[in-house]
Amino acid sequence: WHRANYHWYLKYEFVSSAQASSDAPWTGPSCIWHESDPLSAVLLVGSDDARVFSFTWEWMVSAPYLSAAAGGLAEGRRKDWSTVASIDGKRLLLTPLRKMIIPPPMCAASLEVASPILSATWGSDGRLALLCSDGSLVLCSCPFENQEWDKPPTVQATMKVPGRLFQLAWPAPHLLVALSMEPKAVLIPLPLPANASASHGHLVAHGRAVEVRASSAGVVRLTREVGQGACVVQMVDGCIMSVLLARSGSSSDAALVQLVPAATLPGPSTTVAALAGGRGWIGLSKRGKLWWGSETLAEGVTSLAIHEGRLLLITTAACRLQAYQIDDGSTSAPSLLCDDGRMLERGAVLVAAPDEDQRVLMSMPRGNLEVMHPQLLVVRRTCALL
Repeated sequence: WHRANYHWYLKYEFVSSAQASSDAPWTGPSCIWHESDPLSAVLLVGSDDARVFSFTWEWMVSAPYLSAAAGGLAEGRRKDWSTVASIDGKRLLLTPLRKMIIPPPMCAASLEVASPILSATWGSDGRLALLCSDGSLVLCSCPFENQEWDKPPTVQATMKVPGRLFQLAWPAPHLLVALSMEPKAVLIPLPLPANASASHGHLVAHGRAVEVRASSAGVVRLTREVGQGACVVQMVDGCIMSVLLARSGSSSDAALVQLVPAATLPGPSTTVAALAGGRGWIGLSKRGKLWWGSETLAEGVTSLAIHEGRLLLITTAACRLQAYQIDDGSTSAPSLLCDDGRMLERGAVLVAAPDEDQRVLMSMPRGNLEVMHPQLLVVRRTCALL
């Protein structure tokens, strides 16, 4: 549970299936938070089974590259509304940030499902997939597609998935991937039927699992990087593996996806971003170090966002908003372009910096959303319109 703006959000639910053994008394699952890491918890799920859960705050905002991946660059493409989705138990709260700013826990529209949501992911053409704690997979239509701002997306299909899955990603229109940690870390492909609505209630037959190379400390997480929108698996040692579609083979049990090494950062990152044109990877550690490859760009960084693939925006512990220039065709590290000059509220973090816009959206410590119009983005947007 998490409390913000006088509201308690249910962010994650773990349902244990462990049973007490005949020779060892057991009273049920117990949990204790880590003494030094407020986002890590130790969970005892059986008489001899203890697990460590490390959580990471991640803003789930739709982006134009989702439409581009689905061939949405043609004339009359669907407009991306920079829709932010927030998990709150059985409800998914949705707000189109390009259209309106609503203080959470209020929202433009909300979708309610049968059981608490564990993981949510944007797919091609702005659709949503939800992984729930009861083992169900919910596919939803694109929210606000017809600009009906108070209408939630429709549920297109609800299917059952095998095993215990923790995280979900959508790398291709007809393929989801999920991360399972039992008994070892594996990436499980979940091919979707051509007509998902006709498979309502059916069991999703998963493809061959791909074992994830992991150290004794385990895998960090399955996520979508914020630069180009690629699905990646991040290891605890800082290695980033891209989730790619495997080449179709003659064998019926051929793997549907493959993990390809993409980059290695000095350590695990809460946010990763790939720069266009192969210009490198950026990572932000839990301790506030901003990495470009193996180099350290800055320290005391609290959040980051990519604007139009050309600007790296960061907030710092000194309550400043700074912009780094990402040079076209250059493999050199991004250079500091400017400091906005205004003092931010302490604890403010970046939520989104929509393309073709001069606004920067930020989350305040109390939970509200606020908008800034940095001079740099205003000038760049004005020049683009002239």
